[in-house]
Amino acid sequence: MLAAVTACAVLFAVVAQAIRGSGWAIAMSVACASVVLILATHVGFFLAAMTISSFFSLFVYRKAVINSPFAQDRPPPQWVEPSEPEG
Repeated sequence: MLAAVTACAVLFAVVAQAIRGSGWAIAMSVACASVVLILATHVGFFLAAMTISSFFSLFVYRKAVINSPFAQDRPPPQWVEPSEPEG
């Protein structure tokens, strides 16, 4: 927690310098904002993909369970019965 408070203090000190017009501080503020924006975009796309895939998996799973040969009380039709051993 102490490290997070220290990092925020340094970040906002840089932002304060950027507001006053310092060039290096503006560049650092834009760089930090870009990193946060990129991470937020990745999180958004991940959540969207996870939501879409879970929505579609509901339909695919139901279809797979209905058509599953293991959901019946008998072996699947391609089962070959064992033959008598020779000898």
